[in-house]
Amino acid sequence: MNPRAHTARDGRTRERILTAAEQIFADRGFEPASIRAIARRARVSLPVLYYYFGSKTGLIRAVLERRFGPLRTEHQQALARLQPSPGSPPPELETILEAMIRPVLRLAEADARQGSVVMHLIGRVIADPTPAIQDWFQEHIRNVRQGFLELLARHLPQLPRAVLLWRYEFIWGALAFMLCNRSWVVRKTDGVCDPLDTGTLLPQFVQYCVAGLTAPAPRGSRARPRP
Repeated sequence: MNPRAHTARDGRTRERILTAAEQIFADRGFEPASIRAIARRARVSLPVLYYYFGSKTGLIRAVLERRFGPLRTEHQQALARLQPSPGSPPPELETILEAMIRPVLRLAEADARQGSVVMHLIGRVIADPTPAIQDWFQEHIRNVRQGFLELLARHLPQLPRAVLLWRYEFIWGALAFMLCNRSWVVRKTDGVCDPLDTGTLLPQFVQYCVAGLTAPAPRGSRARPRP
């Protein structure tokens, strides 16, 4: 067989398995999802599935990396652009927040046109306590999280470290809730608020985050050690 044709066939088979697994994980969750059901939907045998991914954990990681790897890359590129040169002030708070939030909103918009599978996956990742999922998630976001926290800390030196960490988690929690519960938000607001209306949501959400980040720390908050 032509080596290029063989490679192309391998690539198509792998993508077919990933697409089937992504749909089933989004619908059923990671733990309840059956590896046999994934193989049936992908029209491959179990040995073929294991040949490509080794285990269910390997398949889960490959599914998540395929969808969220590009998002991590975009965030890393944004962090590189935002790094201030020696002696220069840090970027504006609004600029930092836009760099954090805009790529996620773009992902949500693109996903909505394909059935919102990725947003369902995000919901599963957030809610699933399985160590394999949470270990991957923490490993995946560690450098990006640290990079944005360092930028925010430079801009907000008055905040104790614990307060900054709380507020950073509040931002991502609020954003994940809106994007993973879009229909609920639309219904609850009688259609006034649509999380996929990026042009409206982004400036609203950024200003909300600025107000929260710059609010005085609660009384009794400990001083922030260096990040």
